[in-house]
This record gives sequence, structure tokens and C-alpha cells, in this order.
Amino acid sequence: MKRTGMWIAALLIDMILFISFFFAEPRIVTPLQQIYIMKQFFPELKCVGVLWNENVVDTNKLYPQLERASAQFGIKIVVSNVQQIKDVPTEFKNLKQKHNIQVLWVIGDDEILNGEVSRKYLIKQSIFSNLPLFAPSNLWVNEGAFISIIKEGNATKLFVNQQTAKVLSINIPEAYLENTIFYAAK
Repeated sequence: MKRTGMWIAALLIDMILFISFFFAEPRIVTPLQQIYIMKQFFPELKCVGVLWNENVVDTNKLYPQLERASAQFGIKIVVSNVQQIKDVPTEFKNLKQKHNIQVLWVIGDDEILNGEVSRKYLIKQSIFSNLPLFAPSNLWVNEGAFISIIKEGNATKLFVNQQTAKVLSINIPEAYLENTIFYAAK
């Protein structure tokens, strides 16, 4: 009877750990950490374009963090606000053509930017433009975005679309291979 009780307790602990691993809310990686990882992938990086919806993202918190990361790593960060779906192509083209961005970074997962039409447009256009897309979630990576980054416990996890990395000729730095999960686009 004691062994059965211990076995059940062990099974319950395993189930809780399994559920917390797969369904726990991942922690957001700070802008400083995101930019650091971008620089590890692209040491010559000079300009990052950011798309967000300022009605959803806490800009009072994020602007100072972006400015600090920009100063620390010596890169220009250009932010474009997307409040309506019709803003998505306009702001993407503006970042690409006027600011000559080398990386596109989508912050936030609101209905506008994370909607299927916007998401697919940005993924497709970033690949056609040879721009690595740093995405807000794994859903984007599964659909073709280059990468999304989250914190799980003390570890930083990278979710990389292997096909997109190959098309964009991006190699994963060896230091990150152990914590990288590879996806293939649908």
C-alpha cells in the first residue's frame, strides 16, 4: 500500500512538472537580451526595425529599455507604430526603404500584428526582403518567421525555423545550439 501511494505521488509530481513545462507562461526576454542575441547572430548589425501597437505595448516601459540597448550595442532602433491592419505594409516598407533595417522585430501579440493576415504578410515579406524576423511567439516561427526567444526558468530558449534560416543563410551560433528548438515551416 505504501509503494502504491508513493508511486501515485511520484506520478502526480511528474504530471505537474509536465503541465508546467508545456503550459506555463513563458517569461518575456528583455529588449537588452533580445538585442544581445541579435548581435550574436549578426555582429555587423547596425539597424533594427521594430513594429508594435502602442495601444497594446507598454511604451513607457519599453522605450527606455530600447534606448539603453541601442546605446549599449551601438545600433539604431527604429520603432513603427501599427494601430490598424492597413498600417502593416506601409510601416514595413517604411522601415525597410527609409531606414534600411537589417532585422525586423515584432513586439507584442495583439490582434492586429498577430492576426493571420498581418503575420503571414510580415513573414513572407521579411523572407523576400532577406530580413530575419524576430517574432513574438513560436506560432510565427512555425509559419516561417526566423526566430522567437523566450525565457523558461533560467534558460533562454530559441525557436528557429530551420528552412528560413537556410534561405537567409543564417547559422546558429554554437553557444545557442543546446537551447535551440528547430521548426520547419508548414
